Amino acid sequence: MDEARTPTVLLIDDDPDILKLMVYVFEDAGLGLVSLRDPEAGFQHLARHPVDCVVLDIGVRRVPECLAFLSAAAALPPWRQAPVVATSALVTADVREQVLRRGARRFLAKPFFPGQLLDEIRDAVADEPASLRAANDRHP
Repeated sequence: MDEARTPTVLLIDDDPDILKLMVYVFEDAGLGLVSLRDPEAGFQHLARHPVDCVVLDIGVRRVPECLAFLSAAAALPPWRQAPVVATSALVTADVREQVLRRGARRFLAKPFFPGQLLDEIRDAVADEPASLRAANDRHP
């Protein structure tokens, strides 16, 4: 991650209260935030705008859409890809395995403390190869 710019996280969660809370958490941590409520809108954003990390909530009623997001995101050119941290409160071990197999780098079970999510984001971004981050910066 280039220290000269504010890292940006794309948060996809259908809970408006979570989205509101994360605005404060991410701003306080010095992160930019784009928050959207559905995986399709999230994919459209990711395909057009560079982000440093995606946080994707896997809702029980949205598992197929979330899995489709992960598959589509993995098929993007390398400079449009970003590490994905998946979160969920109610998914099964099978769904968790599918989420990780389709490209999520990390999985965080709800409930969690905001600091835990920030740690997962920092770790996911730090694990991203520098060459991919540089390519992302060259293709805004």
